[in-house]
Amino acid sequence: MVGIELRRLWVRNFKSLRDFSLDVPTRLNVVIGTNGSGKTALVEVFELWRDLVDYARGRVVNPFLKWWGYDRVVWRHDETLPIVLGLELSSADPTLPRRVSYEVHITGSGGQFRVLGEVLETERNGISLRHDTLNGKLRIEMDTKLFGEFRTEKDPESLLDRLPEYMRYGLMGRAVRDLLRNLQSLELKPGIAVFEIPFKYSLILDACRTGDDMQRGALAIRLAFELMEAVEDSKTEILRQMKEVVVKPVISTEGKGSDYLLMRALMSLVLNLSGSLLVDAWFMFCKFVNGFLVIKEVDHRAVRSPQRLERHERLAPDASNFVPFLFSVTGGRVPPALEEAVRYAVPDAGDCRLSFDVTTDGRVYLRLSTADGVSLSSAAMPSGVLKTLIVETALQAKPTVVVIDEFENSLHPELQQFLMDELRNSGTYVFLTTHSTVPLDYVKSPSEVVVLRLEGGETKAYRLREEAREKLKRYGLTLSELVLSGLLEPTG
Repeated sequence: MVGIELRRLWVRNFKSLRDFSLDVPTRLNVVIGTNGSGKTALVEVFELWRDLVDYARGRVVNPFLKWWGYDRVVWRHDETLPIVLGLELSSADPTLPRRVSYEVHITGSGGQFRVLGEVLETERNGISLRHDTLNGKLRIEMDTKLFGEFRTEKDPESLLDRLPEYMRYGLMGRAVRDLLRNLQSLELKPGIAVFEIPFKYSLILDACRTGDDMQRGALAIRLAFELMEAVEDSKTEILRQMKEVVVKPVISTEGKGSDYLLMRALMSLVLNLSGSLLVDAWFMFCKFVNGFLVIKEVDHRAVRSPQRLERHERLAPDASNFVPFLFSVTGGRVPPALEEAVRYAVPDAGDCRLSFDVTTDGRVYLRLSTADGVSLSSAAMPSGVLKTLIVETALQAKPTVVVIDEFENSLHPELQQFLMDELRNSGTYVFLTTHSTVPLDYVKSPSEVVVLRLEGGETKAYRLREEAREKLKRYGLTLSELVLSGLLEPTG
């Protein structure tokens, strides 16, 4: 999604990632490490995130089935431990939350997948929320300036119109006069008002299914209503919290008459803003995770084989549906960017053209034709060309994050450089794992390199720092040579 930045990710108790955290200051990230250092586990974290959203949408029965059970992936096979996943996002778009931090605790013990709890933190325009289903609380911190609309509204009827319909219903005579008088004389302490509401509602199932503005709006209204019910159940505590910020009129904690109505009126504004922000934060998070695209263990046999023409919204991790996926995202017209990539992958090919062809039984495959009359079906294309096309096709889908395991496989060093430039220029977040140090020489900054190490059985991440440039000049080495020499010690 345009305008959304990935700030940090963290994982606990997944394979060797017992307590793993990684800041993400760069769009391109080259992840290196020895065998068993946790590179594949990091790749699979992105798959697990996407499967979690698919589970919420009813597309996946159990995200742990692909590993043959929860005990195969939880730290030290201890099924009593939860797996914890976390992401922190930010956005400069004023229509989106400024920050979204989401952590989910999940388990698959006993063969049953369950969401144990979630912690969502978000903020926008003077209001910040912490929704913790583990402890069953919603904490709201709101700038008291946001209550200003009640003080600036002069017309009594307009003032009442700002209240929810369920609050206006049944208000009569003296109650209306008292409420209007209190709202018009309202005076609050400058600063932040803090409210804590008992609330265990889990949003992930509903929020991940909301696909348009109307559905999101309906969910926000429903949330505000359910939050008001929670306020009613703990009105004495809410009145106490309200009393901390309201200077006039003087509020008692009895919850009677005009005090109770004033509390409901003020909380209606708080809860409407909170419900809208919660839903927008969940929508932003789910859309971002749904854009994860993972490429690993490419099935070259399937890629080369003709396939049934069916619509595919997502590229499979092994790229086995590459041709129908390419047809789906391009509408059957191969974009010039892919043909340009082929010319870079095979310099001697000269001018070339990519097109779709059909077998007699209706299956589709890719054909490469050159200016000198050579024609190759996908079955005859080099593996490096196919992988180049797969990566370029992935970018056509405009993903939020692209993760490529063992990036160097089938790719000449110059082709690796070309694809790294393509990935960097795409604007998406990219994580490339590699056993080779060759990609290190094509990074723009040492900070694009993440080193994974296995320490005491668990994976730790170390990002190279800009100080590495000084050692490159001092020793006259390339970055790959410096890493292999042992002269560069990454620090966390």
